[in-house]
Amino acid sequence: MQEEKIRVGIVGAGAVARLCHLPNYLLDPRVEVVGIVDINQERAQALADEFGVPAVYPSTTELLSEGRATCISVCVANAFHAPIVLEALQGGADVLVEKPMTLTTKEAAEVAAAVKESGRLLMVGMTNRFGLSSEVLARYAKAGAFGNLYYARAAMLRRRGNPAGWFTNSKLSGGGAMMDIGVHAIDLAWYLLGRPRPVRVSAVMRREIAPYETEYVSSWPTADRPPDGIFDVEDFMTAFIRFENGATLEVAVAWAVNGPETQLTVDLYGNKGGASLNPLKIYTETAGVLSDVEPVVRVKRDPYTEEFAQWVEAVATRGDSPVPVEDGVMVVSMLEAIRRSAAEGCEVEVPQVV
Repeated sequence: MQEEKIRVGIVGAGAVARLCHLPNYLLDPRVEVVGIVDINQERAQALADEFGVPAVYPSTTELLSEGRATCISVCVANAFHAPIVLEALQGGADVLVEKPMTLTTKEAAEVAAAVKESGRLLMVGMTNRFGLSSEVLARYAKAGAFGNLYYARAAMLRRRGNPAGWFTNSKLSGGGAMMDIGVHAIDLAWYLLGRPRPVRVSAVMRREIAPYETEYVSSWPTADRPPDGIFDVEDFMTAFIRFENGATLEVAVAWAVNGPETQLTVDLYGNKGGASLNPLKIYTETAGVLSDVEPVVRVKRDPYTEEFAQWVEAVATRGDSPVPVEDGVMVVSMLEAIRRSAAEGCEVEVPQVV
């Protein structure tokens, strides 16, 4: 007997849907993409034609009303995540939502309650967890190789690299570099620390360089480039996060700096050993001698492909979500505390979401 396919609907016909979601869903024979939703029907149809998707819809409501989609990918601006996720869950669909899960802890709590009530799966698209180097460090940490992890640093600094479109409009994005790349740095470092509960945050957010007119540089492609040219978000954020278990995390991200550019880096410090993500290296002491170890990883793997493979497997087998709603809630609580600390100019408590 042939297994019923996972019928996916894509909400949002922008760059992340085109470059990440659609190509990776279509790699799995268990998946059938049944429709694309976008208020811009011309753009939705063009994407559907490119990937051979049979139908387009102007709203999530219309997609769900036909009863064909059993799984929804949410690929829209951050401000619209919560209402679409809630509608999909209440409509009986599993949901993969791009990061961050929501803009506020209030919305995050509502999503968590809807997941519990509906019994559906939800995954937050924290792609960097699925890189090979991240997986290796997680294995070391789980095996106790680092001992007590008490401190981490995470950074992602672009020389010039702010996206366009809704990313620079605070009403749609909820923030600039923090909500775009900072969420990745915070999530990965927190995940590798063992997901401790955050309690206090001190943060600074600034706009010093962007928007800029630098030539010969590129940025993340966006489907929408608003004619109003709104740019009311930060291009730099730094934060110091304290956790309930005594560990601390220092993070810095920027869309534009006059300094060396760094890809996503995470450094871990434990009382038995430490590690760096990029380049991958383990720091320890063996027989009384300091040792630097470079783990041997001879395979290549695309993080997006692995993310979608694990998501589809979870949906098909009704297993655990690879990045569950509880993690989404915790990350949103840290982001909200960072915004408040930066606005108030002092350390603040992280909101505790039940």
